[in-house]
Amino acid sequence: MQTNITSLKSGFIYGLIYAISSLAISYLLFGDILFALNDFQLDRSGDGFKNYFSFAYHYRFGSGLWFEGMQYPYGDLVSYADGQPAVVMLFKILKALGLDLTGKELFLVQALPVLGLFLASLILHQIYREFKINGVWIAISVVACLALSPQLFRFNSHYALAYCFCFPAILLLSIRWINSRITSRVFIISVSLLALIFAFIHPYHLLIASVFLLALALVYSIQKKSIAWPLIIAALAPMIIYMIINSGLDPYADRTQNPYGQLAYTTELSDLLPFYGWQKIFIGIVPGLNSNFSEGYCYPGWLLILSPIILYFAYAKRSRISIDNTIIKIGLASLLCLLFATGIHLYIGDQVILEILSPLKQFRALGRFSWPFYYIAFISLSIITYQLCVKNLSKRYATAILAIVCILWLNDIYAYTKSFNTHIQRYTDKNLLLSDTELQEIIESSSYTVEDFQAILPIPVPVEGAEKFHPVDNWAAKMKAMPLAYQTSLPMVGCYMSRTSLSRILKQHQLGSSLYMKKEILQDLPNQKDFLTLIHKKDSLLFKDLMQISDPISETKDLFVRALSIDSLSNLKNLAFDEDSIRSKAIYYSDFPEGKEPGLLSDTGLRINESYTLYEGPIDSSYTEIMMSLWFRLESDDTSPPYFSLYAYDENDERILESDFAHSVAERFEVYGNWVQFKSSMDLDPRARKIIWTIKVLDELTIDHLVISSDSNVFFQRLQNDFYIYDHYLVQKDQKLQ
Repeated sequence: MQTNITSLKSGFIYGLIYAISSLAISYLLFGDILFALNDFQLDRSGDGFKNYFSFAYHYRFGSGLWFEGMQYPYGDLVSYADGQPAVVMLFKILKALGLDLTGKELFLVQALPVLGLFLASLILHQIYREFKINGVWIAISVVACLALSPQLFRFNSHYALAYCFCFPAILLLSIRWINSRITSRVFIISVSLLALIFAFIHPYHLLIASVFLLALALVYSIQKKSIAWPLIIAALAPMIIYMIINSGLDPYADRTQNPYGQLAYTTELSDLLPFYGWQKIFIGIVPGLNSNFSEGYCYPGWLLILSPIILYFAYAKRSRISIDNTIIKIGLASLLCLLFATGIHLYIGDQVILEILSPLKQFRALGRFSWPFYYIAFISLSIITYQLCVKNLSKRYATAILAIVCILWLNDIYAYTKSFNTHIQRYTDKNLLLSDTELQEIIESSSYTVEDFQAILPIPVPVEGAEKFHPVDNWAAKMKAMPLAYQTSLPMVGCYMSRTSLSRILKQHQLGSSLYMKKEILQDLPNQKDFLTLIHKKDSLLFKDLMQISDPISETKDLFVRALSIDSLSNLKNLAFDEDSIRSKAIYYSDFPEGKEPGLLSDTGLRINESYTLYEGPIDSSYTEIMMSLWFRLESDDTSPPYFSLYAYDENDERILESDFAHSVAERFEVYGNWVQFKSSMDLDPRARKIIWTIKVLDELTIDHLVISSDSNVFFQRLQNDFYIYDHYLVQKDQKLQ
């Protein structure tokens, strides 16, 4: 009985220490904002604001696992919108039971990771207890481990990735299974259930757990010389179940299959070192080392350097050195995870693994797979250091060394959290979903009501998440649209940081195409209400045609607020020309007759990979400006967006111009089906006598209808199905005035 009372007292004391420590860490990160988590958001411009909006909109207006706040009229899965489906659905259940936290969503998304720190500390405490570590060193190590966790840098943006308890929970169960503390059946069921729940917070939690378990299975099987089936089943079962559930829920078959970033967001050597504090000065001196935070950051603290030194001196003194076999197992598994995080598997066989296991392509931020290394390295090194000191040194020397370690940890904690606090200062703002009511007030004071509109249309339509298509949108219009959506329940057209259906997002972006282009999305709309349209004033000339066909409501300092009717979008612009009298002339036109692929309203399009010369030829000295256009076809797999280079030469064949640019330099795009037109004008040096225009792709791309024309000529070309190219526009016959 006395033992139970002592254990309860000890548990209460540790719990109190960890609760206070979690708040202290959070205060170092947030400052006074910690006490006003519903009044101030830590990010007003990027992932953080969007992830907050997704959670808040779905909590207030959504249902089930389908998110309708963006990509109107199609919507998307809550998980793809980073809406934390498992968490938001839990609070929606509580809401249905009477606990309504509407208006407190910012508090929830920013406070839950703080609560996650406390849960993580309790789990880490149990991990240390598995290795018979007791006393103050447990509390110090647990707090230091969490205070230096790479996940802290997600506390203002990727809220779903900020839950520090997810991987430690999997690690604790794995250690208990290795130590025969739980049966294989309990282990498989527990890990599978937890990993599946974590997947519906964010899929990365599941895959990180699965990669670690598979790595541990490999190490365990080699040591035991038998296949570790429980680890393999626990790794694969939740992943298979999640994929089955997700595929059953997901109606879109054309999400981007090969998003950018596989080789960009990996762990590098510099990620094993701190990017903050006085150490940053020395790291910046070494060529090739990055001294900034990156996705792959996993510095496990000073013990990465001190432990080998202590181990060396212990070995030199012929001390008895014994490292727990469980630490060796999980340590080797964590090193395999670290190698995976570096992307080493992509270099083996020229990325053939991505063709065999294509779902791996979706997890482009490989650096996050270094998290198991961070936690295991920190835990293992602190345990080994403690045991070496206690077993081989006098109490005085052991205490001195451990005190030095604590001082170094404190220095790192202060510098690390300060760097985060400094980072968020430029992005912190009021709770914009509640405080930014400017557009809502404009509607309320106008002759319109919210019920007059079916959705909010920012122009240009944002397509962030299409991956293969990167037009520049207007940040202010997009940022203003989110508060208005939350306040009115009106969904937004367009995508903001979500890997979406390519065909649907292209249809949405087509709303910003010229009035020559038929808007396919109009057939998918549920009603004929107007779009509440936001056009930035600096873009008003670029979208002059949309300004002309929309009705003014009001304007702000930066935006024109207008009503755009479905009828006005349906009425295509007429062209007044007589086909027989057109004097068509172009510097160059090609429909790539040598191509083997179906083209855009033509028999042939050219499939290219790597680089290709689009045009090399003379240019008339009278041309001061040329217009270049090219259609390219986007597909969910294999294709990649184009990059261009333009060179100009004088009469002596000396290069006088070299310009490299991506397709996104175009300010406005025509969209027809899954074909997108790149169009851009270029001023020419009067000395230019020859130009070369080249295209480069990282994967493959089908192109068609290359046109280079001067500013003084109109180009005309008849296509299939009563379509024409007229002055770089794609026009149907029924748009022509007879």
